[in-house]
Amino acid sequence: MSSSKVNVVGAGIPGMVAAINLAKEGYEVLVMERGSQVGKSPYTPRLDVTPLDKPMVWDYIGLDLSPCFKELKGNIYIRSHCFEFTPPNIYGVERSAREGSIDNHLYQEALKTGVKFEFSTYIKGPNDLPGNSIIATGSNPQMLEALEIPTIPVYGYWNYMEKPKVDRSGVFNAYLDEYTAEYYYSVLVNDIWYSLLFDA
Repeated sequence: MSSSKVNVVGAGIPGMVAAINLAKEGYEVLVMERGSQVGKSPYTPRLDVTPLDKPMVWDYIGLDLSPCFKELKGNIYIRSHCFEFTPPNIYGVERSAREGSIDNHLYQEALKTGVKFEFSTYIKGPNDLPGNSIIATGSNPQMLEALEIPTIPVYGYWNYMEKPKVDRSGVFNAYLDEYTAEYYYSVLVNDIWYSLLFDA
């Protein structure tokens, strides 16, 4: 990049990882986020369940995010059959503004490296940006439309409960049906019990 200044649009995981690494390389980085704070959206708090090779990913992104990923064990239900599911490298990660979330962790790391943040800033499309800008808005439909990237709508239902009266941290259950594209999972991590029904 020819300039020492870089703008990053979006304070999600990709945007903050990019900002942190650029700041470590000596760039002056400004992250522009349409929300009022990091990790706050209509869909948070939430818990994502993901397979992950931690050493490989940490090496690739240049950051160790181990504190944010909680190892899981649980069950998979396929129609009326239950299968114990304790594979290696399956983790739950919290997305929110709360302490212990990956969003908050990355925000604190970004501040330590000198990254600046500008909240409540809405960018309609690439024409609103100066040079040396990175668009990291994920699946934001307005930005994808502005970039002329085709999208397909997906639908889901979710709910959560903070500090549930059960102690099964690190446990998840997934439900699949033989003849549908839908799946459901519930997981308990960081004192949040979260469930998602997703139509893929």
